[in-house]
Amino acid sequence: GLKIAGDFTDSCYQPIIQSGGKYDIKVSASSNQDNLSPDVIICSLGARYKGYCANISRTFMVDAPTKVEKTYGTLLALY
Repeated sequence: GLKIAGDFTDSCYQPIIQSGGKYDIKVSASSNQDNLSPDVIICSLGARYKGYCANISRTFMVDAPTKVEKTYGTLLALY
């Protein structure tokens, strides 16, 4: 497995979790105190290794409306 010294790792920012149709995809976005809703959930994380920062975002569909799932599938197919 991959072994990375903990001395060189850190979080770039607090995890950002958004749902319920309230999405802010700017770098300066932050989570709010709203409960997660079962539809589209977006999660973003940032990690730092030896001063280099990397961001990753993921979209989770949890009982999303059919129209949203179809639109998302179309966008993925275009990619």
